Amino acid sequence: MKMSIPLEVARPKAPLGARLSAGATSNGTDIPKTPYFKARIVTILGPTASGKSDLAVAIARRFGGEVISADSRQVYKGLDIGTDKVTDEEKRGVPHHLIDIVDPCVIYTAADFVRDAENAIADIISRDKLPIVAGGTLFYIEALLGRKTPAGVPRDIELREQLEALSTEAL
Repeated sequence: MKMSIPLEVARPKAPLGARLSAGATSNGTDIPKTPYFKARIVTILGPTASGKSDLAVAIARRFGGEVISADSRQVYKGLDIGTDKVTDEEKRGVPHHLIDIVDPCVIYTAADFVRDAENAIADIISRDKLPIVAGGTLFYIEALLGRKTPAGVPRDIELREQLEALSTEAL
């Protein structure tokens, strides 16, 4: 089966590279490792059920990688059916990160994703593996690559409640 999934091998902009640290030399996959490096990160973006996970697993198996989910719903524990989470069988032994990491009652933001994804990427690279970011949440991937900036302010629950009480016309 031939895949027609858009595939981007991106060099993260300075914000990501500057926040990650690594050891010395190379890891056999042509990913240079210096104190300030530009890591190669494969990103796969597309709609639900378009084959992103299968492609990510195939790339991971071929090039020694691990998958980081960039899906704003798959981070939640127990939301398996509606989010089409990859099963253990579909993972084919490839480690996956940022799936089932928070309870559904917890708000998980793009800023949380960037922090957690950067930690996962640093961990994967430190073990001489290729990070493969796959998912359908464009804003998460854009934020991770430094192309978009998540809000750096805390939620204002009181303001939110006031606005939710207003009618559409009043807004």
